[in-house]
Amino acid sequence: MKSILTIILAFLSAHSFAQSSDVLDFSLLRQNDNINVQEPNSFYKGIKQLELTENSTLSFGGSYRFQSEAFINEQFSNKEDQNDVWFLHRFQLHAHYKVSDKFEVFAEANSSLVDSKSELSPVDKDALSVNQLFARYNFTSNWNVLLGRQNMRLGSGRLVDVREGPNVRLSFDMAQLNYVDKHTDVVGFFAIPVAQKEGVFDNDYLDFDEYLFALHWTQQWLENSATDIYILHKYEENKTWNLGTATDKRTSLGLRHFGSWKGFNYNNEFVYQLGTFGNQDISVWTASFNIEKEFTSKHPFTVGVKTEAISGDKDSSDNTLNTFDALYPRGA
Repeated sequence: MKSILTIILAFLSAHSFAQSSDVLDFSLLRQNDNINVQEPNSFYKGIKQLELTENSTLSFGGSYRFQSEAFINEQFSNKEDQNDVWFLHRFQLHAHYKVSDKFEVFAEANSSLVDSKSELSPVDKDALSVNQLFARYNFTSNWNVLLGRQNMRLGSGRLVDVREGPNVRLSFDMAQLNYVDKHTDVVGFFAIPVAQKEGVFDNDYLDFDEYLFALHWTQQWLENSATDIYILHKYEENKTWNLGTATDKRTSLGLRHFGSWKGFNYNNEFVYQLGTFGNQDISVWTASFNIEKEFTSKHPFTVGVKTEAISGDKDSSDNTLNTFDALYPRGA
């Protein structure tokens, strides 16, 4: 049994500093914050919207997250005391420099710490690291290119996500080209995941033993109906499944349909994976269905159903691997 207590504080961005006319729209990915402070001489505006020149601004921000996790008899053993509780801390500070609508640089430092846990996982601790550091240039109002390190979420985050659940977020070193308009968002990129370590500025980077190619297209067809269509190709050396350890070359073809219809919200997704694992072929599928109904009353509530099916490998001698790879999921 596991229990979690989570507290998140955003500082240098507290609403208590803001006026009623200010626009404060904070995002999970802080580079997407929409901040417009109207009060000309306020302390808050000097931090969040510092005007360097006529067309350039610099803003600062950050957050602190505290989690307490507890396990009761984690190993299902009656011979020893398996009860444990520990505390997770995550500090993040960022700076965001913008020049008009053409160019921006975003930098974010991370410190993820843990107390009272004896056996650490790779996503529990990273004492100090560069979580994000990238530059983006907008060729036009529709086309932009990004180079550097960033957290990212594709679509619902089913296969590529920020990894917000654990204490240490997932970063990618990448080159990205993006087209976006009112109804269309297409992004293509080459990315290498950053391998976290526990120390100070000691993470591995640009390790070509593992990388990801992606093309992801989101289209708003109607006001309440949209799709994600994507191709993700992941290359990973020394991947271990029950069959053994080998190079895993895997392409994921995905379709997601989401929106609302007659008061129902839906989010359904199907993924098929193919490729090779050593000398074995890969043939894998997964489907996820999520339907919710919102009820408005004095005490509003939502009722929903979510179900998921994933293929598995039944025969280890048939030269076909049917085990699904979640790639870079959210994490518990």
